[in-house]
Amino acid sequence: MKTLELKVGDFCKVANAGRIFTTYDEFAINAGHTDFEDGRYINQKNYPLAQDRVVRILFIGPHKDELREPVAIVETIEGDSEYFKFMISIGGLVITKEAFVNSIVQAYLSGIPIFKTIPDDYVTSKLIDAIIHKNPMDIQFISSILLKDEHYRQVLCKDGGLLGVIPIRRRTLELCRIAFLEEPYAEKFIPENLRSLVNS
Repeated sequence: MKTLELKVGDFCKVANAGRIFTTYDEFAINAGHTDFEDGRYINQKNYPLAQDRVVRILFIGPHKDELREPVAIVETIEGDSEYFKFMISIGGLVITKEAFVNSIVQAYLSGIPIFKTIPDDYVTSKLIDAIIHKNPMDIQFISSILLKDEHYRQVLCKDGGLLGVIPIRRRTLELCRIAFLEEPYAEKFIPENLRSLVNS
């Protein structure tokens, strides 16, 4: 799986539970997590339980030794059989396709656009729906090959001016009419050979 930069809020898979820190008080205190003894933090006895779990990153900070890779505080995600928080070197985490998509979907559902092209193999119908629902302008960051006219129809019903982000070759008469009805400004994005047909 392609390596991607990890950040707070990302969903990752624990690829190496051996990189979990079972004692690292100063880091936890600095991160605002002082509840080590509440039984929910992974410890030296139960750390293998974290292997292959999908987790969400709560905090990332430097290792005590500046030459070593950063450390993250993570938690198991909602719906997991057991809830844990733990600290792990970021080298013990990987973003899987599922985790990457979940991160983007969560961002969109929180109203945070991403402003970057999404790799084709990470595009799912769940992701497309989240983008259309929360920030339809970002449909431009998905390859048009993966989008159906119905997706564009939904986008244009929300904002006809977004006809301008749809590839010209995909601007059908039907889509142009929808765009123009929703937003007359969209006329400037209608291909010349369709303008007279849209207005008729």
